[in-house]
Amino acid sequence: MKDNILIKLILVFLPLLSLGQQRWENVIYGNFGAIGNSISYDRGQLISAGGGNYSNKSFIIKTDKNGNEIWRKVLKYSDWNSPSGIKQNASGEMMVYGETDYKASLIYLDACGNLLWCREFVDPYNYFETFFANAIFTSDGNIVAITAVVYGSYIYDIGLISFDTAGNFLWFHPFNMYQKYPLLITPLFGFNLNEFNGFIMISGWCYYAHPDKPNLGFLKPAFIKTDIAFNEEWLLPYGVTDSSTTDTLYGFGYGVTSCQNGIMHGFGSNHYENTMLMNFDTSGNETMYYLVDNNQIDSTLTGNFLLDLSARDDTTYFVSAKFWDHGSGEMIIDTTANVLAHQIHTDATIISGLYPLEKDTISNQYYLAYNSNDTNWNIVLYKFDADLNSVPFDTTTYTYDSLCTSLPIASDTINITDCGVIVSTPEFPTPAAYYAAKQKVELTAYPNPVSGNRVNFKLKYTKYHGNMQLTVYDISGRPMAKTAVATGQKEAQISVSGFSPGLYVAVITDGKGVLGKGAFTVE
Repeated sequence: MKDNILIKLILVFLPLLSLGQQRWENVIYGNFGAIGNSISYDRGQLISAGGGNYSNKSFIIKTDKNGNEIWRKVLKYSDWNSPSGIKQNASGEMMVYGETDYKASLIYLDACGNLLWCREFVDPYNYFETFFANAIFTSDGNIVAITAVVYGSYIYDIGLISFDTAGNFLWFHPFNMYQKYPLLITPLFGFNLNEFNGFIMISGWCYYAHPDKPNLGFLKPAFIKTDIAFNEEWLLPYGVTDSSTTDTLYGFGYGVTSCQNGIMHGFGSNHYENTMLMNFDTSGNETMYYLVDNNQIDSTLTGNFLLDLSARDDTTYFVSAKFWDHGSGEMIIDTTANVLAHQIHTDATIISGLYPLEKDTISNQYYLAYNSNDTNWNIVLYKFDADLNSVPFDTTTYTYDSLCTSLPIASDTINITDCGVIVSTPEFPTPAAYYAAKQKVELTAYPNPVSGNRVNFKLKYTKYHGNMQLTVYDISGRPMAKTAVATGQKEAQISVSGFSPGLYVAVITDGKGVLGKGAFTVE
């Protein structure tokens, strides 16, 4: 009798035990392919997806921590529409960057998935197909995206473009790489942007000639270092000195993961055959590179093509990769490209060259978005711990989209046909001009000389400052009048009734120092 009761208890609890140990894996169904993903502010996941069969639709999908879909936004355009990726800032605002109708585009939504603005960028040098391959929220809160610049037929350059989060076009910055590097056969194709403390790294690839073979170009991983104002400091076409007529070191640069002790840790692929780690110093000098040998994974493997990489700790990396006809999967490798562990998903594939890996630094878990290895165009989601173990489902109750007052967020369609097309030059011709403007306010007095009872001031760049005050001094330095200036204010007035004829100086401050000065005369 006791034995029968024990058996019944085991049969009752076995399903519960199985449920408690259920592992994380999910499928999102639809005619689309995962192109980018990002961990949301509430620890869910945002996925940007392109519609199948060259659709005029793209998608933003929000899931919870277990990959269950919460809402879906369809971004509908009148013509071809394809995202490159998605990012979210601390305020919950989202940007989807990519291409609409063969023009670089940026679509910006609030934390509730409502469209705030969208912009299409037409290269001012030439009307040419282009797209935003990558975009980041910079440390000053603005957006910087990378694209191509075209000077004429088949003559193009790399360029950066910046917007603020209100959609204002700040600056456009072509790099003029041909003029600076005579051995550059094709400019760098910019694939990724990484911001570090005081500088930016651009990663991609280019064709570059060996110094001894100026007419022979080799496909090289390439990196550009800029200062914090996006002025180019150097270009490193990786492995040029190793080139030969056989050229064993060639391929693509996908990003820079860290800077430790003055050494940058870049990553990419040696063509489509081997994951590659590339180290170089902050002056652009190569130090050492390593390749992941296919035989460490499978003796029949013909290529391990890196998709994305994240630092696991100081000595190892978590890597997502395509294992060619074997499927997609993940590896743990050390800093010298030794494979410590790996796994392959035969039912998952990728759209080549895109980013399916996101690390949650709080839980130390890795989110991955692949595509089903069939004709259905479904998205396959995985989540693993740092040891490649599929993590259990999270049974904790969470409130998602907490920055929104009206929940749940409705799935709907957003028409993005009427985006603002940018074809003109911005207010600031260079990033340097923009950052210089952030340090000052221009003020111009009129009429000058002043013949009436008041003086007027035109103000520029006040939108970048706060807590401002405009004070008028006589030539002895005595304050005569003052008025507060609000952020974004373009005009100010001060009464000069009772002022003696003579020269006066207007000074605008923000509590930290002087932002600008101007002089006028009272008749």
